[in-house]
Amino acid sequence: MEPSGPADKLFFAQITDLHIGFEPSNPFEANQRRLDDVLALLVAMDPRPAFVLATGDLVEGGSVEDYQRLRRSFDPLPFPVYCCLGNHDKRGPFATIFPETPTFDGAVQYAIDDPALRILILDTMSEERHGGDFDDGLAAWLDAELTASPRPTVLAMHHPPTPSGIDWLTTGTDEPWVVRLRTVVDRHRATIVGILAGHYHRPMMTAWPHATIFVCPSVAPRVALDLRPMDAEHPDNRAMIVDEPPSFALHQWADGTLRSHIGTAADYTVFARHDDRTKALVARLIAERHDTASHAAA
Repeated sequence: MEPSGPADKLFFAQITDLHIGFEPSNPFEANQRRLDDVLALLVAMDPRPAFVLATGDLVEGGSVEDYQRLRRSFDPLPFPVYCCLGNHDKRGPFATIFPETPTFDGAVQYAIDDPALRILILDTMSEERHGGDFDDGLAAWLDAELTASPRPTVLAMHHPPTPSGIDWLTTGTDEPWVVRLRTVVDRHRATIVGILAGHYHRPMMTAWPHATIFVCPSVAPRVALDLRPMDAEHPDNRAMIVDEPPSFALHQWADGTLRSHIGTAADYTVFARHDDRTKALVARLIAERHDTASHAAA
């Protein structure tokens, strides 16, 4: 897939964990409304993202009907949406409704060759478990793709290959799929500029060997932030899922650096605007930056 744009800059969005179809009989379910709010905000944005990465758990139950609802949300958008699959997704029904999405050996794994930045979509879903998976064949594909091109590359996937610190929703550092992925990443440390993921329903960043992992917060309700150990046999009535606003991320690639921001589709009180009261402050800050750049050039 080859979107067109500037050769040195890229601005794109990320959404994750939509869980459309959580209420299968309700076309106006809360998760659908949350997604609608996020997409409306992205469409109205100036500048507008070149495309959106949807990093898995696109739907709740993996049915054809779920993906049909999702397709109806994506089709009117003025930019493409590139999908990864998560543990709630199903490859067969997804392929039925999104047949144009490339695959490798049955997995939803493919490259987005933007002129500014290469993005490799990885398929970490497993039919057998909630956590991630990444077999030898998929690892070999990734190794070959990274070997074939030395261009700056982002890896996008559903499952973060790193622990969350939240006891009931996390990944082990020694899981075989994590070791397999890390081995490939280690070989291509000069090429990979970032890893984008979802799954944890919370914003998180961490340094991984030779790459930074950014976990996008969810469109669906978030996982509660509680870092205490958890005893499965003795429930302690802690919060697990909370109704924080639907969220998304914005990524900027410029000057050889990937910058990531988190946004929410929520109403906020505005405490300051760029008007006559802030005019002098804004002018001073911009002038200060330009003066610094001039001194550095000299």
